[in-house]
Amino acid sequence: MTPYYWLGQDEDFLSVDDPSTVELKTFSPRSTWIRKFNITGESSRDVRGNHGELIRKHAAEATIKANFEFGTLGAGRGRFTYLISHLAALQQRAKQDNTLVQFWLNNTLVANSNVTDLWVPAPPEACLVFLKTWATEGSDREHLSYNGNEVVDSVAKLCNNTIVITHSSGINELPFANHPDVTAILAVHYPGRESGNSIVDVPYGHVNTTAQYDWQAWFDEKLEVDYRYFDSQNHSVLNEFGYGLSCSSFSLSDIKAKALTKSVLHGTRKATYPAWRESCFVGDHLQRVCVSHEDGVPGTPPKQLRGFDKVLLAPSKSHTVKFELMRRNLSYWDVVSQEWLIPKGEFVISVGFSSRDLKKITNITPVAP
Repeated sequence: MTPYYWLGQDEDFLSVDDPSTVELKTFSPRSTWIRKFNITGESSRDVRGNHGELIRKHAAEATIKANFEFGTLGAGRGRFTYLISHLAALQQRAKQDNTLVQFWLNNTLVANSNVTDLWVPAPPEACLVFLKTWATEGSDREHLSYNGNEVVDSVAKLCNNTIVITHSSGINELPFANHPDVTAILAVHYPGRESGNSIVDVPYGHVNTTAQYDWQAWFDEKLEVDYRYFDSQNHSVLNEFGYGLSCSSFSLSDIKAKALTKSVLHGTRKATYPAWRESCFVGDHLQRVCVSHEDGVPGTPPKQLRGFDKVLLAPSKSHTVKFELMRRNLSYWDVVSQEWLIPKGEFVISVGFSSRDLKKITNITPVAP
């Protein structure tokens, strides 16, 4: 409930649109409900406000590193009040530059054709290929590949500036990542109703880029999930957790950490924008702080993300950011004692741009409260 109160939703906030939500429930109809709920109030209300601006901003900034006929990937229960498609946004942006946009909405046609037969009137300066992976509640994904790898191969074979834009629910294999003519891969995940606009914002340089039926779930892998699993197994990955590209370059310096007698550990570090790129726009970048134990703790990952912050910097400027680590950030759950424990010894504090791009390291020893 913390976000509920933090965002002020307990006072002067719009009521929940229960009637519309119930009608969208296809996997749990009213007839199966154990309890009877009194669903009242107006349905299908317009609650957009300035959400569109925020959705476009968040979707664009969440894009990581630089199929179409099925549209934007999103939650099946949600109904968009409107949807800006990729094609509509590209055509709108192209008007500003008098750019010609050619398009084909049939991936089968593109995959099985000589794409030069589709170009009018000449080879394009850039080719955008949209791919997706399908996911649904109640069943697992059967593979990690995209539906459309053949489309990328067909286009990139004859277009030396092919940009692949992926909609996905999770981790994927990218067999075309090392293709010499695939110049960028944009992972947009679930961009929402401003999908097209948020995608256009990235290649044009407007922003910098990054269920089960059973009630009981058993996590036999313990804490070794997502990036922590790959680290614990020492697996190489194409793009590590937190990886992204930017129009700017950043560096880190002067990391310091101090263990306090209270339950908070303060740390500071300075992020510096190099002076050689004066002509660039203002840039922002995510900094992350990771914690690991010098001797390792059985059942815990080698390192874990314990804080992050986005810093907006003008050319040649720097900024100092503080991370506060609580004692719980250094603790782990011991199943034998049924308590949260802090292992003895020193902890390693790392700061960097991704889980495998940690620039500065220092050690601390927690102080007893």
